[in-house]
Amino acid sequence: MKTSSFVSLTLLLGALCIALGTQGAQAQQLTKAEQKALKKEAKNLRRNPEQYLQMQDDKANVESQIQQTQDELQRQQREKSQRADQLDRLRAEIRLLQSQIDALKAAPNVIFRVQIGAYTKLHQNNNYAGLHPNFSVETTEGATRYSIGYFMSYREAKFIREYLSAQGAEAFITAFKDGKRVQSMEEFSSLAGE
Repeated sequence: MKTSSFVSLTLLLGALCIALGTQGAQAQQLTKAEQKALKKEAKNLRRNPEQYLQMQDDKANVESQIQQTQDELQRQQREKSQRADQLDRLRAEIRLLQSQIDALKAAPNVIFRVQIGAYTKLHQNNNYAGLHPNFSVETTEGATRYSIGYFMSYREAKFIREYLSAQGAEAFITAFKDGKRVQSMEEFSSLAGE
């Protein structure tokens, strides 16, 4: 069995030498020193089949590493492509949000508040002012008005007014445009969208 393995190894090495010799003749001529070194290496491999087997194992390991590296490269390229797609989606979202911000800046500065009381005979002390950022006390024309909320839409303010009314409070909605209370019912209706 050892002899047949050795014979097949010798034949393989001989074929390798012939293949290298013909390939070398076609591609380039080997120098005498290179030919001598190649013959010496082939002779050593014939004498030491374990070294040949080790070379085959090393070759298989290198090929495996090359395959793993190629697989990793493909994975990273797919990941790069996915991240580029995600970046494009985020940029599109940013453009959309920026256009919405620009539209809000161009629109009149309107907020709605829910007024929960207006009193003329109460002590006009603003002790309640500043208790909460959504709670305000406004004193104008001899009346003290208490309001809650800063709503960008009439619908939001209406929801809170209906909730307070269900709790027994007499509440109504006021509108402010550019920081000033809207007095006209026509202007209020156009801002409220009614």
